[in-house]
Amino acid sequence: MSDLCIDVGPQLNENVAIETAINLAQYDGHGCLTVDFSATQHFEPFAMLLVGAAVRQSQSRALLHGGQVQIPEEHIFPGIAGHMGFWSSMGMAIGRGVNAPCKNEDYVPVSKLEIGRLLRSSQGILPLVIDGIDREADRLARVLVPQRDEPELYQALQYSLRELLRNAAEHSQAEEVWYAGMRWPNRGFVQVAVLDEGRGVRAALNDSKQYCFDSDIEAIDASLRLGVSSSAHLPLRESERIRWLEAQLEAQPEFYLNSGVGLYVTSQLARRAGQFILCSGDHARLFIGQASMEKATDLIGTALRMVLRPDQVNGVLDEVLESTHNLPQAKPLITGSMMKRLGLRTDDQ
Repeated sequence: MSDLCIDVGPQLNENVAIETAINLAQYDGHGCLTVDFSATQHFEPFAMLLVGAAVRQSQSRALLHGGQVQIPEEHIFPGIAGHMGFWSSMGMAIGRGVNAPCKNEDYVPVSKLEIGRLLRSSQGILPLVIDGIDREADRLARVLVPQRDEPELYQALQYSLRELLRNAAEHSQAEEVWYAGMRWPNRGFVQVAVLDEGRGVRAALNDSKQYCFDSDIEAIDASLRLGVSSSAHLPLRESERIRWLEAQLEAQPEFYLNSGVGLYVTSQLARRAGQFILCSGDHARLFIGQASMEKATDLIGTALRMVLRPDQVNGVLDEVLESTHNLPQAKPLITGSMMKRLGLRTDDQ
């Protein structure tokens, strides 16, 4: 392959990021790939996660095939991207590192939750993993909503972050989950984004005998419906219940069961009070309010973008949760094969 140069342009927003991911996927690892950010002045959380993942995947192909990925640094000013750890997420020594401590700065920097390590430290007991995710979601929501006079915005963000991080932990089979967030008080909205470089929505759903999707967009649309989950409607084994109870959980086992509600509630919340994007494989589904569109893209894994408008969020989470009542519960997805891959004990051992 001949050398390839990609000019990102002045604004790294969701549309530019989706298009840039397609362009980066064309690089097969041979020759030199140049990614030019010299004109880029506007950066958003989802776009930084998506492009960061696409660059890392290009770097992996270059390492495999003897190519080179370069990002010219001479015209890069650290700016907000540097403060948020974007350059560091692509292996560059510019700005703050990934997982930099966040203060009350109206943003959550590019961060990485090591799911594999969390699972191993929890001995594969998923409720303990979920408790850890709950605490992290609570911390992130408090960074973005430090004011006590916005309880409904805080609750909506805490719920959404927990469900998006939990989805990635349970279904992606990725070792790491990336996330970031930002609030623009003067523009009246807050954005959070979550990304994994795992197997994607279609492979996760098709892993269950309940589903067989032929395309990524088909699987994406199905995943946003109430009750659709690769782990839904499966009984909790008695041996697993006993193991969970022995761990002295903060709540009863039923509290931790996955019923295919979280992604539906999160997407509906964003559609009623902002925007939502789910990107996986070769397609993305975008919602701006109730308007829907699909876009072609190219991503190994899954990325989600959620925008909430504080002045529109009041009462919406309760309304959406009310619509999910009486849905059957289900066992979460941590398969025996995944536990063995992560070096965990299974009931078969």
